[in-house]
Amino acid sequence: MTNGNQSQNITYGTVTSVSVSPLNSNIIYAGTDDGNAWQTSDGGNNWEKISATLPDRWVTRIAADPNNEDAVYITFSGYRFNENMGHIYYSDDRGTTWTNIGSSLPDVPVNDIFINPRFDVDDLYLATDIGVFVSDDLGNTWQILGNELPNVVVTDLDYHAATSTLVAATYGRSMYSYQFDYEVSTEELTLLQKTLQIYPNPASEKITIQFDKEHSAPHQIELFDVNGRLVKSIFKGRLQQENVELETDISALSSGTYFIKVQVKGQTFSKQLIKK
Repeated sequence: MTNGNQSQNITYGTVTSVSVSPLNSNIIYAGTDDGNAWQTSDGGNNWEKISATLPDRWVTRIAADPNNEDAVYITFSGYRFNENMGHIYYSDDRGTTWTNIGSSLPDVPVNDIFINPRFDVDDLYLATDIGVFVSDDLGNTWQILGNELPNVVVTDLDYHAATSTLVAATYGRSMYSYQFDYEVSTEELTLLQKTLQIYPNPASEKITIQFDKEHSAPHQIELFDVNGRLVKSIFKGRLQQENVELETDISALSSGTYFIKVQVKGQTFSKQLIKK
């Protein structure tokens, strides 16, 4: 319905997006077509509105971060409001506060977001009305992803983990795929292995794992016994430059030989640990 040059857009509070945290199934987010967003930390028994400072626009996607239990992203479209501005916001405190990370995007509706589940990259991918955009710095900057994707509305993104492939569904122009290539050089892996230190070793109570400051990239660090069984998950995430030492308690372990397994960019190496 229109009145002169003014359009009337009716919203019903319809739920348009739901996301459950991959790290904690009690944390659930929901977004609606009237610009509201909600969060529950107890599996849905109690809900809290978290959208007071967000735009009054259609929520196209709300997505819990797969690597940070407290982080969440939300995208909006102003298409039905005669607005082209692209909106994407990020919160690291479950929606208590929000940061606009879409300021460098072109003024186009954002329809979907994919957060790379690999802990060793900071990549975000957006489906917009003019294609797919990527950010490798958590939204500080954005650029078009790849080549040969038409300048067309992309409505949905999905990820096939087994083949590291991102699939984009378009409005009227079929589907397209993009193959990721994650590798770490032999030289980089060797240097990481040389600079990582575990002390004391042998140890009886606690150990410290120390990284060189120049190589404090995201890591996954796990402790295994001699039979290859996982004993303890020590760390998963991005090490900060000012914090490249991890301390872990091994007092409950039986005496014997163990292995500290480090994974970075899909590559792994191990170091031996002796428990006294």
